[in-house]
Amino acid sequence: METDPTADWQYIAEGAANLILAYNPQGKRTEALNGKCLRLSKRTQGTTTTHNEISSYRFHSQVLSQIIHQELLLTFQPVSLNQEWLKELANHFQATRPASKRCLSQIDPTATHAIIMDNLACQPDGDNQQMLSIEIKPKWASFPCAPNRLDPALREIKTQFCRTCVFRAVRSLGPSSSATHHDPQSEKPQEACQALNPYYTSPNRFCALQLFNTAHPAHLRRALAHLFAEWQYAPASHPPATSDPALGPKDDTTVKPTLAHNNLKIFCQGILIDPSSVQVDPEMIEALAVALERSGVLVRLAELQRRLDPLDIEGVFEELGDWAEAEVEEPASLEELVAVLPLLSEQVTPAGFADSFRRLSGRTKAVLYALSMSFKDCSIFVRIPRRPQLPTSRLSPAPLPHNSSVKLIDLDFKPLARLHKYLRTNRHTFLQFKNLLLSSPDSPHTPCVQLATSLPLD
Repeated sequence: METDPTADWQYIAEGAANLILAYNPQGKRTEALNGKCLRLSKRTQGTTTTHNEISSYRFHSQVLSQIIHQELLLTFQPVSLNQEWLKELANHFQATRPASKRCLSQIDPTATHAIIMDNLACQPDGDNQQMLSIEIKPKWASFPCAPNRLDPALREIKTQFCRTCVFRAVRSLGPSSSATHHDPQSEKPQEACQALNPYYTSPNRFCALQLFNTAHPAHLRRALAHLFAEWQYAPASHPPATSDPALGPKDDTTVKPTLAHNNLKIFCQGILIDPSSVQVDPEMIEALAVALERSGVLVRLAELQRRLDPLDIEGVFEELGDWAEAEVEEPASLEELVAVLPLLSEQVTPAGFADSFRRLSGRTKAVLYALSMSFKDCSIFVRIPRRPQLPTSRLSPAPLPHNSSVKLIDLDFKPLARLHKYLRTNRHTFLQFKNLLLSSPDSPHTPCVQLATSLPLD
């Protein structure tokens, strides 16, 4: 990496396992790095365990590229790291990272490789057409596929309300509500200290099942409209921009989310847009819906999620039985993932997959579930041309038809050892949500199953 580790890179974001820097040199530019990002491995504070970035590259090239159409994937280029260069870079960016991240993890100083990939948020060099980059976290595409495997105490809730809506409702109550160190089943509904915000069970909420619903085009468009409305929600201390009559009046009578969720982000020329500073033209919904439909990304994500997770996390541990502890503590190997790829081919029928799945070991079913989490926790990046000669405060797409691109990002393989945490968190959150519903019996609740099956009416 023949770049200045402190002057040529800009902090963008980070997840649990990786940190992303954008190439933004202050001096001489390296042509091959224009419009690129650097993805660096992280490690937990106080540990010597590292994430092998070459393994991430192999996961991308040997697994993801076999089950996701190439046009939906970023191109990964592994690069060698000089240890002194990496140390200087890590020290420089440590102070710019969010405090919540700094206390938990650090850039892995022992990493020997990183990944160069496209910066989807930036404006391409030499492109006079200004682009809008929209990042969507679609989350979970369906209800549990095997209701008979579910805890009877949670079966009704899990088949009426989707995992995404339930987790968003509980997390909106604050960090203490998401804790997993205790089991709330013993808590009486009337003892709940916080009330459920009616937004999270209202028909106006964003629901992932509606986003993935292909039964009628109206479902996707309604889900996107709710997502944009939620994105533009602003706390009282940060009022939204003045309404433009041409875009329709603001509806201040409907219930609003408790906090600003991260299911939608919009970038323009590499800058993250403040939703309170802009107005969104209604044409954005149609342009985004058309781009998603043409790409087939939602259909493929939903299919992979259903195939990889036919049991729910409860069913996986039922299959593992007394061997659960040992089976999930042993890390999954690349060979195990490659071995199950034939089952995920689009040529394999649902019946053929079900027949093969029954014969798999409990360990392999656990590996499949861990792989499913890659597709439940990823993001979709859509790049759409912006209508020229409009004020910066107005987000409007170029007239259809136009060239758009769709990419999947953040497709990291989740460690198998996290399955225990997933089981605990799942149980706690659904029980907490059940108690919230029981504590508000007089409030109208619209189940996700109703949103996902009834045709939206304007």
